Amino acid sequence: MEKRQMLKEFEIQFAGLKVGEHNFDFQIDRLFFDCIEYSDIDDGEFTVSLKMQKEANMLLLDFEINGDLISTCDRCLDPVRYPVELEEQLIVKFSDEEEQPDDEHLYLIPTDEHTLNVSQMIYELIRVHVPLTVTHEEGECNQKMIEQLERAKPQKEDDVDPRWNKLKELINKENK
Repeated sequence: MEKRQMLKEFEIQFAGLKVGEHNFDFQIDRLFFDCIEYSDIDDGEFTVSLKMQKEANMLLLDFEINGDLISTCDRCLDPVRYPVELEEQLIVKFSDEEEQPDDEHLYLIPTDEHTLNVSQMIYELIRVHVPLTVTHEEGECNQKMIEQLERAKPQKEDDVDPRWNKLKELINKENK
């Protein structure tokens, strides 16, 4: 099945909805992240609750996202679950302007648009709340891997072959 088709469940047909509050629930797993173009998240399990307030000229989207990012520990390379809990509000305004505003919480869509696919918004919200490094809690890493990494660390300057010290002396003499 084509990726675009798989993300169809995240498409909201707001044109036929009355002004007021509407609720949507989504389940996210590995397949979702596989369908997002250029995703750097491999796996995760999330529930998304979306409360949409439809107004005459805008949509207020209140996202509540809870779940776990499943990633590789940056320290020991074993799988790790990283909990993500977030609440964010995004505003979608109807406008014929082509340029998107600098505000990361504001989206513009054409006034003649009838649907809104929230998959990219959900992905970006999750991605922004994941730290640059994901690791196990202290003491939970694979100890065998940590020991191997310790053995593979570069030598300290004190452990350097003494012949290199003679070379450094020559270089330092020339630079004076």
